[in-house]
Amino acid sequence: MNKIKSVFKRIATWPVHPQWLVLRHRKKFLQQAASLVNNCVLDIGCAHQEIKQYLPKEKLYFGLDYPGTAIEMYGTKPNIFGDGQKLPFKDNVVDTILLMDVAEHLPNPGHCIDEIYRVLDGGGQLVLDVPFMYPVHDAPYDFQRWTSFGLSRLLEQSGFKIVREQQCGNTFSSGCLLICIGISEFILNRASKNPLWLALGLLAWPFILALNILGGATEVLAKSSTIAPYGYRIIACK
Repeated sequence: MNKIKSVFKRIATWPVHPQWLVLRHRKKFLQQAASLVNNCVLDIGCAHQEIKQYLPKEKLYFGLDYPGTAIEMYGTKPNIFGDGQKLPFKDNVVDTILLMDVAEHLPNPGHCIDEIYRVLDGGGQLVLDVPFMYPVHDAPYDFQRWTSFGLSRLLEQSGFKIVREQQCGNTFSSGCLLICIGISEFILNRASKNPLWLALGLLAWPFILALNILGGATEVLAKSSTIAPYGYRIIACK
């Protein structure tokens, strides 16, 4: 199964990957987030610390992750072990904080947003990335989904001002994404018990490719569809 996961990782930017619709813009998003950093960035829930490769060497980077998540789930080693809901930092010490694909995994996300506001210096920015129409992941530590209105309320209650909000995908591409993920989950679950199911996986790739192309096309043709994106990205300022 680890070999299968390795293959999926290598083809992450190919339209035959089940999550291509999500992953295809990942590099651009990380580059944009890196460009916001003035001096020091705190990456909460850093996992594999993807953004580091896009940061200039003179920028200070601190990756923070919870021990159970880093060690048990991802096998990674952050710079700092800690809880995003109780940050081990003084007030007003960093200019940029990243909370990417993390907020849905926090039992008390409002506490984390309050802590982020405390740690950011004046004018500092938070880069927030969350799923919406997306399957349960990292179970049992997947607790919530937000609409754009819920996210705005969450941030504004802590004192943040929304600078930019981006909808990721639309109703149609979300549907294509969920079908692709559903197909791959069905096959991988059975392949873990019987490798012959991998042959069916090869037959499914053309179907996944067609769904990805269709989903990508609808994002261009149906930009006004806003009721069910697969995620949101927000930049908020202290």
